[in-house]
Amino acid sequence: MSSWGCAIGDDATLVVTPIAALKASRGVPNWVEISTLIDCWDIGAFVIGYPLKASGERFKLTDKVDIAINNLKRFNLKINLSDERLTTVLARENIFSEKGYRGLEKGAIDSESAKLILQNWFSDAKSS
Repeated sequence: MSSWGCAIGDDATLVVTPIAALKASRGVPNWVEISTLIDCWDIGAFVIGYPLKASGERFKLTDKVDIAINNLKRFNLKINLSDERLTTVLARENIFSEKGYRGLEKGAIDSESAKLILQNWFSDAKSS
């Protein structure tokens, strides 16, 4: 994971906005940056995109996400998981339709994917 897409949302209005893509070195983000985002946006919980194959099997990346989840526990916030299947594909389509090929930058794709993951989580939470 060379970058972590970030989005914020309001569970009352269900409005979700992509805010950043945080660079990670060997899968490890800058924890101070994450802490700053938590404080700046008054974040109350995390929703993490959880990578699984279409069959439900794990990827190698899933193990890295599990490590990241354990590291996020340092912030003492609730951690929710959301299926992230196909979000990158949909994010690329959304960006391409809005900005064309030049908009398909990794950070933009990651933060748009985060937005879709959070929207899906809101939708799933609302229907259950």
